[in-house]
Amino acid sequence: MFLTILLTLIAFVHPLVVTSQCAPSSFENLSLFGAEILDISASPLTDIAVSTIQGNNFVAHNVTGLAVCEVKIQYTHPGQNDTINVVVWLPLEDWNGRFVAVGGGGYSTGSGTTSLAIPVWLGYSAAFTDGGHTNSSLDADSWALVSPGNVNWVLLQDFAAIALDDFATLGKSATKAFYGSMPKYSYWNGCSTGGRQGHMMAQRYPTQFDGILASAPAFNWHKFLVSEYWPQFIMNSIGMINDTLFLTSLKLDRCIPTTM
Repeated sequence: MFLTILLTLIAFVHPLVVTSQCAPSSFENLSLFGAEILDISASPLTDIAVSTIQGNNFVAHNVTGLAVCEVKIQYTHPGQNDTINVVVWLPLEDWNGRFVAVGGGGYSTGSGTTSLAIPVWLGYSAAFTDGGHTNSSLDADSWALVSPGNVNWVLLQDFAAIALDDFATLGKSATKAFYGSMPKYSYWNGCSTGGRQGHMMAQRYPTQFDGILASAPAFNWHKFLVSEYWPQFIMNSIGMINDTLFLTSLKLDRCIPTTM
């Protein structure tokens, strides 16, 4: 009995014991209703250094010495012919008992592993999803249409909502598999497309999160994409030179704080 208690305490305070748990076998029982798990990998990453830009509601910060268990989950919805990837970062030390799902931007369902650095540095377990398509905020040509004029409805629905619910479930399940308990609190954090995703989660999957931070939500794409193009159309029509745009952008950049 004493040995069991001692080993339990060591598991929480000794990073080597936790690191040994960072193996695919620790996550082999993960499952997702309506989906088929294709592959799960897990490996410890230590001494991570990331210089993050301002985004996803975090101020830019130089993260150093980060140690995580990186879990990669690949799955499909049978019959839908999609392949979706979820990445979860689990702190090897000082987990705060909470989970953060990080949103994407533009046409990207997730913002990549860099977006996980600050929440994990703050003690959260964190995850993102690629939604089943390339992780590029500007690229929709490669996945949004199955042919000219024909929408890829499967990937569009994954991008809009389904993959978001999926990775929230998988992220929390991976957290439980690693630490032995579900997160006490779970949060959404996103900006722009991530902001839209946060509103979608609140409306369609309201039980997934205890709190949602959804800033600058990219709503009503059929209107705002046209409105973004309109100024450029007018400037091109009247022959406005690009130097004016560059100088305006430069002045704005200098007004925005980018460091803590």
